[in-house]
Amino acid sequence: MAGPFEMATSAMTYDWKIDSSNAQAVGCGQVEDSINTLEKALTENAYICGDQFTAADILVSSYLWWETMQQNIPPNEVFKQYIERMESRPAAKRANELDDELAKHFKPVTA
Repeated sequence: MAGPFEMATSAMTYDWKIDSSNAQAVGCGQVEDSINTLEKALTENAYICGDQFTAADILVSSYLWWETMQQNIPPNEVFKQYIERMESRPAAKRANELDDELAKHFKPVTA
């Protein structure tokens, strides 16, 4: 699931022209189809693989968070709720705390 979605959002970001002549070759089909498929899956289930949290959820939720933050995909309530559900997991909270603490020890890179 994540692979085609990643390809679709990359296509949107870089303004790749995907139409019926090349949709099968690019690996994601029509961009809207990939986004709609992911939205449908997350509307019907709590996680990518149904009711079971898997590594796919870590990948997809982080990718959705990034693409939403960068405004590469339009705001979507289903995706927002999914991201919030993933970020509320205890392991995700702890990982964010560790990242925040580590970031305090680095100076910003300047050009």
